[in-house]
Amino acid sequence: MQKARFDVENSGFFEAQYNPEKFQVDRATTWHEASEQGKKSGLEYQKTAPAMLSMDLIFDTSIDGADVRTVWVNRLVDTLDPHVTITMEEGTGQGVPEAKVRPPKVTFSWGNFSMEGVVESLNTSYILFSETGTPIRAKVSVKMKEFQHVRQTPGGGPMSTYSLPKVQVVQVQQGQTLSMLAGAFGTTAQILADANGIGNPLELAAGTMLKIPGS
Repeated sequence: MQKARFDVENSGFFEAQYNPEKFQVDRATTWHEASEQGKKSGLEYQKTAPAMLSMDLIFDTSIDGADVRTVWVNRLVDTLDPHVTITMEEGTGQGVPEAKVRPPKVTFSWGNFSMEGVVESLNTSYILFSETGTPIRAKVSVKMKEFQHVRQTPGGGPMSTYSLPKVQVVQVQQGQTLSMLAGAFGTTAQILADANGIGNPLELAAGTMLKIPGS
């Protein structure tokens, strides 16, 4: 089965030890409630914020008793550390090379999903220890922010945010059917089939990455 993968700028890549059960992508746009002579005249688009990606990962070294921090967790921690990066003008790939001190960009990919961003936060819980007290299992909650320039229209004043529907992606497990998953997420098999381009729901294979619209 294909593993979820993190490609780290100028540092190669590493794969998740165990694929996440799911990951979530949140997107939002900001709108300004325009008014004219005391009358409401609709919403005026302001900006689209970068997408936010979140997931939980499990790492385990209980078989050989190695420190799970050294073997796995620190690979993610390193993505938070600023280092000197030689880069062209951001977003264009052109211009004069410039040295910048910042954490590396990270591309998360799994199946046909991919997002380039930066790791915004890591929350790590150590949940199993060896007899000597060495942590040998960890749960890491990862939050990434899409790396892009925020597009914003001129203007100021009070702004309201309109959140687009969340996108959740789950991996189909052995024995699960489209109807079963639809019931679990409060939707219908037809909606799931349409959202994922599935022509024959009976041919849903284990390991398939399934988008859950509006979850």
